[in-house]
Amino acid sequence: MDAAGSEALLQAFPHPVLVVDGNLQVLAANRRAQALFGRRVRGRQPDSLNGVGEALLAEPDLADRLTEAAAQAGGSTDEVVFGWRQRGRQFAVSVSAMAGSAEAYLAVFTDTTAGALSDDIQHTARRYLEQVLDDIPVGVVVLGPDLRLTLMNRQQERFFGQLGRTLTLVDGVGLRLDHLLPDGPGADWHGLAERVVADGCRLGPLRQALGAELVLAVAFSPLRDHHGRGWGVIVTCQDVTAQARLEEELIRIEKLATVGQMVVTVNHEINNPLSIIAANAQTLRLTRRDLDERAMAKLQVIEEQVRRIAAVTERLRQMDQVATRSYIQAGPAMIDVWGDPPAADEAPDPSPGSRP
Repeated sequence: MDAAGSEALLQAFPHPVLVVDGNLQVLAANRRAQALFGRRVRGRQPDSLNGVGEALLAEPDLADRLTEAAAQAGGSTDEVVFGWRQRGRQFAVSVSAMAGSAEAYLAVFTDTTAGALSDDIQHTARRYLEQVLDDIPVGVVVLGPDLRLTLMNRQQERFFGQLGRTLTLVDGVGLRLDHLLPDGPGADWHGLAERVVADGCRLGPLRQALGAELVLAVAFSPLRDHHGRGWGVIVTCQDVTAQARLEEELIRIEKLATVGQMVVTVNHEINNPLSIIAANAQTLRLTRRDLDERAMAKLQVIEEQVRRIAAVTERLRQMDQVATRSYIQAGPAMIDVWGDPPAADEAPDPSPGSRP
């Protein structure tokens, strides 16, 4: 290729390009390179290359690294690449020996500012996301395509600790849920994650009591890549222990309210007729001398059973907790009236034989 063709090719190159010798004397430079080093020229001027050389030498870090790269490239067919910053811009400088010339080196300056900025943004965004995940009170586990752990926040580490599995993200990466919690809910959670992958739909939140001190609401959601394809599963765990205890307390209060309503009904509909029955039975037993022993015994049984019913209604009135037990084996449940009997001075204590 003649000189004119080489010059045209040099000027058409989309990046700043310099041709230098081993002493960093500039042999050729396209207009982009001249502009990069502050030599904005409209045409080919005799002093333009000298100006580029002076500007190059005025950048000692670039000059030193360019000299070192030229020395390395002189004995190899591979190019040598290094980074260089100028006025807030970042360049990747590629240096290679020119074919057919022992003392000429081609230096191409590729502007990587946008790429570096994009990397910085992604790095900052990832750091910010990790900080947010660590600060929220919800446990988060991210499972990859093979349903192995790729990310976990600090709250989830605490939950695992409460479940008897002390580990960090470094310890857990690459493990499946049924390996993380082999003696806990891990197998159930892994099965639910498989269902999410198969069906592509969200599951939960599912409430799960894990021991006496922890209740979690666990949700499984499909995780998709930027093309919308299924990539993995995200598992979120929320501590609802306090809420579960509150709900249990509300249920207990509702049961007590039901018992209270029942006691009002019992007192009104049962105690009054019982009082009449007891009074009549006692009157017959005390005034009718002509009754035989069998009849007198039956009247005494009536009075005893009336007292038993009165003791039950009094116990119901004083109950502050409601417990249930089976009426018959595998049968319906009934209120355990005598599960927590009141003190002796608070209610009549029926004889043992009168209890159900």
